[in-house]
Amino acid sequence: MEVAAAAYGAETVVEGGIAAYFLAKSTLPLKARLEHIATTGSLPRSSHTLAVISDRAYIFGGADSGNEVVPNDLHELHIPTDETTTAVLRTISAAEQGKEAVPSSRIGHSAAVARDRMFVFGGRASKKSEVLSEHGRIWVMDPVDSRWTFLDPPPNTTYPNPRCFHASTSSPDGKTIFIHGGMSPDGSYLADVWGFYLDEGKWERLPDAPTPPRINTSLACGQGKLWRFGGRGNGETLGGALDFLELPKNGTIEDPVETAKLDRWQTWSFGESSKIPSPRSSGALHFITTGNGRDYLLLVLGEGDKSKESTQENLLADLWAYQLPAPTFSGAGVKDAIRGALPKVETHEGEWSQLEITNIKVGEDEKKDGTWTGRSQFGTAMTGSKQFMIWGGVNPRDETLGDGWRIIVE
Repeated sequence: MEVAAAAYGAETVVEGGIAAYFLAKSTLPLKARLEHIATTGSLPRSSHTLAVISDRAYIFGGADSGNEVVPNDLHELHIPTDETTTAVLRTISAAEQGKEAVPSSRIGHSAAVARDRMFVFGGRASKKSEVLSEHGRIWVMDPVDSRWTFLDPPPNTTYPNPRCFHASTSSPDGKTIFIHGGMSPDGSYLADVWGFYLDEGKWERLPDAPTPPRINTSLACGQGKLWRFGGRGNGETLGGALDFLELPKNGTIEDPVETAKLDRWQTWSFGESSKIPSPRSSGALHFITTGNGRDYLLLVLGEGDKSKESTQENLLADLWAYQLPAPTFSGAGVKDAIRGALPKVETHEGEWSQLEITNIKVGEDEKKDGTWTGRSQFGTAMTGSKQFMIWGGVNPRDETLGDGWRIIVE
């Protein structure tokens, strides 16, 4: 009995030590590695979109290295999954669809992925032309046959005004495409928010986001909320706060009960501190989860305010994580409740922290160009629950880039 009791006591001590280790283990900073991606052909782009479906990345629209709007062909990248860092590039010509409708050439449009398809909205034909007026149409690309179709709102229904340089994302359940902000045909900035409900095939307007109206803001969806950071509005680059809108948990907002649950947007302000990301536009905002209810928002790159002394744009190269509150009864929520009761153990809920980069992988044949640098006007898309990809953009020397990176949280 004494031996058994001693063994049980030792086992309890070990288990307690393990539990204490995991409780004390910090949830910030997150660690991540960067993997450079080149292509078998040149593909410099800015003001384009990127969508990832399975192991394929689709690049549409934008401007080339000469700042000219590119043709309306679709470019497919086979994302490398082994030791290689070079993606195979395939161009899918718009002419292959013959007389069928395809989206015209454009910049400043948006793309979101839902139900293994890419949904494109808005944009303008060139940097000097008017915003494209397509009466609420969403263009749909199905990778099964790499062909375009479109969804038009039903007659006598409302839909968003034409716009460019807006933000878009999709709900995790694949039922809704959201758009927000941007610039209207008369040059004014917008604050409205719209959801296109795929099951109903129609647009519904959600509560407007907090002022000022803005362009080039960043939008993400997770934990049943829309999240927004930054942008350009009211003559300044915006930041210092996260805005969010709680979404209906069941049904669509046509349901009066669910509509009544839609509150106004809320704002979490952070004040001025070196421990928060600087204001920016044209950045990437992604919702990621590391499991057991531990969720984060990742904010990457973008364009900050340029100093009066500088002749170059202030393009940011930093990567930030914001730890979201964990659901109460999730594994992470239980851990945080225990942490909150322990002395000198912090939960880090509601805190920003820069990502800790553990490795930067660049192929031998691309070392010259494989440099992590500040950039804006790039395309970005999730490639997994803890990773995302960027492609192209403009660097601090105003050069249009033709490479990509995959950011993988460890």
